[in-house]
Amino acid sequence: MLVMLGAVASFFSLSSVVPQVLRALRTRDVAGVSWATAVMSLATYSLWVVYAFAVADGVQVVNNVLSFALLGALALAVLRAGGAGGAGWAAPRAVLYSAAVALVVVDMLGAFALAMTATAISSVRMVPQARLALSGTSLSGLDPLALALGWTGMVLWSVYGALAGDVGVLLCSGIALVMQTVILRARVRPAALLVAGDYELAA
Repeated sequence: MLVMLGAVASFFSLSSVVPQVLRALRTRDVAGVSWATAVMSLATYSLWVVYAFAVADGVQVVNNVLSFALLGALALAVLRAGGAGGAGWAAPRAVLYSAAVALVVVDMLGAFALAMTATAISSVRMVPQARLALSGTSLSGLDPLALALGWTGMVLWSVYGALAGDVGVLLCSGIALVMQTVILRARVRPAALLVAGDYELAA
């Protein structure tokens, strides 16, 4: 059952990146997409990839490796659309530094210490995106389907972490879920208000 839950959670979290990548490539509209969050997400998943291999969790290995690859594709799409703001080299540097830190931490302090390190970074990686969402700026570049799929994936990963007794995954997913809820509400609220306004006019 746990493996099945992890597979379903992985499906939703991986699927959530695809619509965002396609939207960025198709429209080149990245308004509301935080480059800082994209870079921090790559750094975070560098840590989680090493962690997954360290604890030999097959579900997490597949999810984290594929997530890292998709986040890399998203970073490239945002960069191509001009959303990096001249900080394009921040992404590869962040990956190299975080991977080096992960290897040192897991070798000297163990997998649990690495999980706590990854959790600490994961706890703040969504902050720039959430702040951007709450700033009142245009969020037209954020794909609503991607946000909804990501939210569902975070719920499932929180349950997976609780059932597996994995404190790192539970904390990371729980905190990310709160941030994702804020972002999703900010993105869909203008559309909801527009529909309500149209309904009032029609009435």
